[in-house]
Amino acid sequence: MHKSILLLIFISICSLLQAQNKQNNTSISSETWKILSDVKFRLRDDYYTPQFGDRVKALQGKSVEITGYIYPFEQTRWSKHFALSSLPLNACFFCGVGGPETVVEVEAQSPVKQSESPAKIRGILILNSQDPEKMIYIIRNAVVTE
Repeated sequence: MHKSILLLIFISICSLLQAQNKQNNTSISSETWKILSDVKFRLRDDYYTPQFGDRVKALQGKSVEITGYIYPFEQTRWSKHFALSSLPLNACFFCGVGGPETVVEVEAQSPVKQSESPAKIRGILILNSQDPEKMIYIIRNAVVTE
């Protein structure tokens, strides 16, 4: 009986937290993020590889501009290597809310300050379907434009 009550309380708390996350989920929508969502995944050699759509392939090696939330890879306020997501930290890909297409790996020309506010980044988009240690989208030579 006690286990059932505890389980019910736990489920209720989880439901409330999930509802709160959905309320705070201020996703950034832009044409670039919409294009990047055109990807499917296929199991190959023990890991999933991306199968990019034609609109995504057309951006390979091109300059793109994208707005998102900065997730530093290291505990520092300034970084040249970080992730940029269309979702805020409370709803990020790593937390299970979005997919790998909602985040890009950024290699900036100079250090960028971490902020809770979205940042606009411009750089060269690289599509990664070979290295499972990297994200599927990488933006190189990035600069903050806003």
